[in-house]
Amino acid sequence: MNHNLNDENIVDHLFGDLPSDDNSLTDIDDFDDHDYLPSQQKAIEVVESSSSDEMKKVTSLKKTISRALFEPPSTIDNTIVENTPEFEFTPPNWSKNFTSNWPPLPDFESPVGPSDSVDTFQCHTPYSIFNYLFSDEIIHMLVEQTNLYSFQRNQKNGKPYTQTNIQELKTFFGINLLMGIKRMPSYRDYWSSSPDLHDSYISKLMTVNRFGWLLPTLHINNNVLMPKRGDIGYDKLFKVRPFLTKIKKNFQTYYNPHRIVAVDESID
Repeated sequence: MNHNLNDENIVDHLFGDLPSDDNSLTDIDDFDDHDYLPSQQKAIEVVESSSSDEMKKVTSLKKTISRALFEPPSTIDNTIVENTPEFEFTPPNWSKNFTSNWPPLPDFESPVGPSDSVDTFQCHTPYSIFNYLFSDEIIHMLVEQTNLYSFQRNQKNGKPYTQTNIQELKTFFGINLLMGIKRMPSYRDYWSSSPDLHDSYISKLMTVNRFGWLLPTLHINNNVLMPKRGDIGYDKLFKVRPFLTKIKKNFQTYYNPHRIVAVDESID
């Protein structure tokens, strides 16, 4: 049965007195009348028969519930935004003449360029400067971890392998630098028998099979010790963390940045 009650009728029912058994809304005459609407006059009379203070309380409560139940959500949201201080927004005033309220920066007096740890009396070459940053300590770490990973992989697949050493890894890195200058579609093209692709200099430094073995075998950290996601000490950069730590220390030791520094992308 649909009585087609509007919002005001519903609120009146919520605050009206419960009818007696004789005047119940379930009487046969009212039940059969599909167009029946509860008498608003009765609800008003009930309120008027109360004291003045009670009537004010009921009227106020009715309005509050009516707003909460039937007011459109967008209106409620707008009211919250307008009346809440943290949502207040002051449009910025754009100006070509910028005046900062910050105190002026102190004069830059730090030393710049190569630090005192660099031997300035030595005639340096690009290779000698590179060795300051990519130090023997880093090379030793790479040799140790690469040989360890080779051993761990051998325990699984049983394939024989030859351990690497410091000189071989330095040659390997040098080849990679040369390949960045003279590019080929594939690294194997430097060892190609085709005269238009073959590089006689690189091909004499290392065999293609050895270079191809070092590419996936080069390692920086022990995989066995890597914490899993969610464990204490988990680090997304675990596999390269020792290298980043050491080379960052070398940069800080051997070079002092200038006052103006361009900060590029970084993974640390």
